[in-house]
Amino acid sequence: MNLGVRSKLFLVSVGLITLSSLAAYAHLSTGLEELAATPAALAQTKQRLFAGLGIALGVGLLASAVVAHLAARQPRRLMLRARGLVESETGSNPQNESADEIGEFSRVLEQLAKLLSASKNELGAERDRTARVLDGMREGVLLLDESGRIALLNPALRSMLLLGPDVVGIPLSEATKNAELISLFDEVRDTRESTSAELELDGLTQRHLLVNVAPSLEDGNSLLAVIFDMTDIRRLETMRREFVANASHELRTPIASIRSAAETLRTAARDDPKATAQFVDMIDRNAERLQALVEDLLSLSQIESQEFRLSIEPLDLGPVIVQAVDSLRERASQESVGLTVVPFKDSVLAEADQRAIEQVVINLVDNAIKYSGAGTDVSVSAARRDNDVVVSIHDTGPGIAAEHLPRLFERFYRADPGRSRDKGGTGLGLAIVKHLVESMGGSVSVQSTVGVGSEFSVALPRPSETGDATATASESSP
Repeated sequence: MNLGVRSKLFLVSVGLITLSSLAAYAHLSTGLEELAATPAALAQTKQRLFAGLGIALGVGLLASAVVAHLAARQPRRLMLRARGLVESETGSNPQNESADEIGEFSRVLEQLAKLLSASKNELGAERDRTARVLDGMREGVLLLDESGRIALLNPALRSMLLLGPDVVGIPLSEATKNAELISLFDEVRDTRESTSAELELDGLTQRHLLVNVAPSLEDGNSLLAVIFDMTDIRRLETMRREFVANASHELRTPIASIRSAAETLRTAARDDPKATAQFVDMIDRNAERLQALVEDLLSLSQIESQEFRLSIEPLDLGPVIVQAVDSLRERASQESVGLTVVPFKDSVLAEADQRAIEQVVINLVDNAIKYSGAGTDVSVSAARRDNDVVVSIHDTGPGIAAEHLPRLFERFYRADPGRSRDKGGTGLGLAIVKHLVESMGGSVSVQSTVGVGSEFSVALPRPSETGDATATASESSP
C-alpha cells in the first residue's frame, strides 16, 4: 500500500505520541503506588491519570494531523506546479503511478529534465541554423544593443565595412569612422522609425551600400540593419550609360556625314559630276562604317548574352591562322604593310572554337594593318608555352602609350579617336576579341613600346594528354 507524505508524517507522529504516553503512564503508575494510602485512592488516581493521558493523546493526534498537513502542503504545491509545466510542454497529463508525493515529484522532475534537455538541443540547433543562414547571406546584418554596442554581425558585413574579428561588444562609433552610417543609426534611435539611405564608402575601392535600419521587434531599444552592396549594380549602370552615350556618338557621326552629303548632292553638286562622285563615295563610306558598327554591336551582344554558341574542342590552330591571315593579304597590300606567318615548329593544338579563333585572329591582324602605317610589318606566330598555346600578332607600327593599355579592350575605347575613325574602326573589335577569348577559357594581353611596335598575345589552354594524343592520331590517319 502506497502512502502519501502527509499520511506518513501523521503515523510517525501518532507512534511517537503513543510511546511517550505509555512510558509516562508506566512511570507515573509506579510512583503513585508508593504514594497512595489505600488501594481505592490508588485506583481513583490511576483513572484520572488515564483520562488525562487520553485527552493529551487526542490533542497530540490532532496537532500531528495539522502539522502533517502543513508540512506536506508545500511539496504538494511544487509537485502540482511541475506537473503543470510538463502538461503545458507535452500536451498530456503525467501519469500518477504512486500516491507518494515525493515519488511523483521525482518523476515529474525527471520529465522536466528531459524537456529541458530537448529544449536545449532544439535551441542549439536553431542557433546553428541561424548562424549558417547569416554566414551564407550576401547582405550584411548588424544588430546594435540598447547602448549602441555591436551585438551581432555576419561575415558579409565585416567584408563591407572592413571590420576586424573583435568588434562585438564595442560601440559602432569605435568600429567604423563613417559619420553617415553612425548618423543613420542615431536618427532611428531618436525617431523610433525605420529609414534607409545609400552611402558611399571610400577606401581601397569605393563601395556603394544601401543601408536599411529599423528598431528591433524584440525590445524596441535595439537596432537592426540590413546592408546591401550596390557597388556592382552601380558600376553596371555606369557602364550602361557610357555605352549608350558612346554608341549614340559613334552612330551620330556617320549619320551626320551622310545627311550632309545628301543635302549637298540635292542642292549644290547637282550639275558637278566630279563633286557628285565625291559625295556619293562619302555616303558609301559612312554607310559601310554604320554597317560595320551595327554588325559589331550585334556580335558583341550575341557573345555577351551567350547566344553565340561555341563548339570548343581540340583544334590545330595552324590552318585556321593561315586561312585568317590569307583573307587579309589584299588589305595589307593596299596599305603597303608586310604580312607574314611565322612557320610553326610543332603542331599547335588548343581547346578552341574554329569560328571564334578565326574571328579573333582577323580582328587583331586587321587592327595591326590599319594602325601600323605604310612600310611596317605584321607577323603572326603560335607556339606552346607551359599548359597553353600562345598566338602572337606583332607589328612594327608607332606603338601605344602605356596609359592607354589597361583600357584598350573596353568597348568604344580608342587610344587615338580621330585616327581610329579615319581608318573605319568601330571601337568594338578588341572588346569582341576579349569576350571570345575568355569564352574559350583563355586570356588576351598586349605589350607596346611607343616608336617600336605592339604585340597582342592570345593564350588558349592546351588539350589534356588524352585529347592531345587522340587529335594527333586522327590527323596522322589517312
